[in-house]
Amino acid sequence: MNEFVLINKYLKPLAIKNPGALKLADDIFFDPEKKIAITLDTYVEGVHFVDARNPDRFLKKILRASLSDLYSKGIKPKSYFLSLGLNKKLTKIFWLKKIKHILSYEQKRFNIMLSGGDTVQSSKLVITIVVMGHCKNIPVLRIGSSIDDDIYVTGNIGDSSIGLDIIKKKI
Repeated sequence: MNEFVLINKYLKPLAIKNPGALKLADDIFFDPEKKIAITLDTYVEGVHFVDARNPDRFLKKILRASLSDLYSKGIKPKSYFLSLGLNKKLTKIFWLKKIKHILSYEQKRFNIMLSGGDTVQSSKLVITIVVMGHCKNIPVLRIGSSIDDDIYVTGNIGDSSIGLDIIKKKI
């Protein structure tokens, strides 16, 4: 089932009385009274990255992708929550030290702090990141976009998808 059909048919009715949910038409929750924005992303081994044994190849990318959900709305991220679904192979000291090193570097680079999270046992590595930020103004939302608006992107659109297909030997 298409993601947007799933959201519109089954999930949007559950959020209809919550104005901060923005009719589930955007990547964030925004509370206009408290000026707080929240976004959540989940990444699954084999879908979003291939080899969980080497976090240098994916962890920065997925954290930055999560941060970009707020940055793209004109909101500076302040803190994040991290949930890890780990298998026994990944709970080795060497792997955990790599994770800590990468996240420490990213925290300094983007002036963010880890604020909580969860860990569970899983057959695959599953990472969920919740990012929070404060917004002085109304964020830039998809809802307000219209024809002839400017759209800005960095990098080459589709590179990540093509790269993953190359690693998976699909192309």
